[in-house]
Amino acid sequence: MLMDEHYISVALCTYNGERFIKEQLESILNQNIPVNEIIIGDDGSTDNTIEIIEGILEKSGIEYQIICNENNLGFCKNFENVIAHTKGDIIFLSDQDDVWRTNKVEKMISHFDQNEKCFLVFSDAYLVDSEMNRLPGSLWEAVYYKKNRLKFQMWMDLLLSGNYVTGATMAFRRELFKMAVPFPQKSYHDAWLAIYAALYGEIEEESEQLIYYRQHGHNLVGAKKEKGLKEIVENKILLGKRAIKEQYEDHKKMYEFYHEIYLREKEKMKKTDIKKVKSCLDAQKKFCEISGDRKIYSLKIIAQGIIRGKYKKYCRKPIGFCGCDVLYCIFNKR
Repeated sequence: MLMDEHYISVALCTYNGERFIKEQLESILNQNIPVNEIIIGDDGSTDNTIEIIEGILEKSGIEYQIICNENNLGFCKNFENVIAHTKGDIIFLSDQDDVWRTNKVEKMISHFDQNEKCFLVFSDAYLVDSEMNRLPGSLWEAVYYKKNRLKFQMWMDLLLSGNYVTGATMAFRRELFKMAVPFPQKSYHDAWLAIYAALYGEIEEESEQLIYYRQHGHNLVGAKKEKGLKEIVENKILLGKRAIKEQYEDHKKMYEFYHEIYLREKEKMKKTDIKKVKSCLDAQKKFCEISGDRKIYSLKIIAQGIIRGKYKKYCRKPIGFCGCDVLYCIFNKR
């Protein structure tokens, strides 16, 4: 299918987004290759988000729909509901507070046109603050993804260590969504779509930074800022305590995520993929048994995880995960 033959949908979720939604919508409307529709799911905004959206989209002439949820769905189920209302054969996901570069749609669509097996494309992004000032590094650097990594590692193997595919940079074929629904209530929609794309199709990267990924409040991904020595030390202590406290939850979430995949898809997955997922489940289940109340047993699990390469294989930040597990085991603090 050629670029001008696609019906392109944008699925955008909002919640009290009045501060940034205007910039985002205008950047979507100003694409070199225009999108055909914008479907918005609002999860109970109490500010002027809806009024701003209507004012912009009514003047644009683009086909659009605003779905106002009666009850708060949460971001994962909100995205599922919005995507279900789209009509496009190619669907772009959008957060409410980023800004697209004008060539985003053009660059992403070209991947689908050149590879029929490609189910999902994701790109790198610039990191910016709330005022659109550039921050050091890029999104890929922040999530520990290296360009062309899939040339040396299969996507299924890579995703077993964590998700590198950020929803705000993602576009995918409708067929992928049909395979992946329903989304798990407590999962991440982008990780869920990515693993299905790895199981049944292909994922392609676009190394150009195609959006400005805004860093503020609760969506920080590790962007670096200039800080004084005192602030650096205080942040390191705070982040260290938080990392130790949340480590068990990270292992648990990974186990629950792949257990859900295994239960749903074990009859359809390739035998090699089943083996990989079961190995990941076994490793994460063991990591979940680490406890300060059983120090010798827990240290044995950690040692085996290091020797057998389980941390390297199934943790995006192996040294960090291993270190936090050791600290928890010693100090009995999560």
